[in-house]
Amino acid sequence: SNKKKVQLIYESREDKPHLHGEKERIEECGGVVYIPPQNSMESGHDSSRVIVIDRERGQQLSLAMSRSLGDWSFSNFGVIAEPIIDVIDLDKVKTTSAAKNTCGEDVNFFVVSATDGLLDYVTPDVLGEILGRALYENSFETMQGRNQHLNFFHHTSSALEEMVLRAAQGWYNDMGPTYRDDIAIAVMKIL
Repeated sequence: SNKKKVQLIYESREDKPHLHGEKERIEECGGVVYIPPQNSMESGHDSSRVIVIDRERGQQLSLAMSRSLGDWSFSNFGVIAEPIIDVIDLDKVKTTSAAKNTCGEDVNFFVVSATDGLLDYVTPDVLGEILGRALYENSFETMQGRNQHLNFFHHTSSALEEMVLRAAQGWYNDMGPTYRDDIAIAVMKIL
């Protein structure tokens, strides 16, 4: 088989309110951090949240992240839009990957940005497999993988659509028709 391997080389952290540094900043700005039991967070059934009171509307609001674009109600309470930026030396990764690669295949890179609403239902490994094959292989195939039926698409937009639909179905199954989190994904080849 001449299948290329897809290897995740970097994954950013989820910016959650309970993390060291995040919690302190939020509390210093007057926000309250709710931290559920550890087993609830590990199972994915609950998440730490920033809690604020909207005095104009008389509502309690919560946000399951400590860094966000556009959640203005939380910006006065320590939720910031400033990202954490990490730099990856792709030449070094490529050299290391090529040395490990015994098949003589080229090493290709791509970057994915996805919202937590998508990543709640599509794991980074599955995402990498589907997109890696859509970007670099000219075939469609179906296989069984770790309790998930995986379709590999010839066209990248079809692969992206499949992941959005998979996440939307997960939200529908878990929450019904009245709520789902944001679901967005973008991919880019690095030449």
